[in-house]
Amino acid sequence: FIALLPEAVCELDVFGNLLFANNAATAMTGYNRADLEKGLNIFPMIALEDQERASANVQHMIAGEALGADEYTIVRKDGTSFPAIVHISNILDADGKTVGFRGVVIDITERKRAAEVQQQLAAIVESSHDAIIGQSLDGIITSWNKGAEVRYGYTAAEAIGHSVEML
Repeated sequence: FIALLPEAVCELDVFGNLLFANNAATAMTGYNRADLEKGLNIFPMIALEDQERASANVQHMIAGEALGADEYTIVRKDGTSFPAIVHISNILDADGKTVGFRGVVIDITERKRAAEVQQQLAAIVESSHDAIIGQSLDGIITSWNKGAEVRYGYTAAEAIGHSVEML
């Protein structure tokens, strides 16, 4: 089941050496099964600017803190990189001591790209001298740019949430 998930799933010892990685992990990182089965250490797969934070997070988790998810830049075998959300949980022995970690890595390249496009479009709308007004299907104003403020004389705070019939 885990081998078939679209997200990279891996298990590590407390030193960051891979014990298991699913098919998505090989596809996502460019490392083949043989590379991963050698006990490859994951720290070289984390961008230099994120390594200190990742190491500190591992130490916190060994101490028993639950950290949840964090964003890292992951470096593929070929040197290219991608942004990822990494969810990590502790693997505990019978005494409750951390003996390793289980992680899920989600490539957020497309999510980040979509957010950038959305920011660019929002900046275009906001800087436009034309009145650009968003409305719901029932005619309630949901967005209002500076051009609309100039054209109609209402601020966004005064217009948003009201019916377009006010115009």
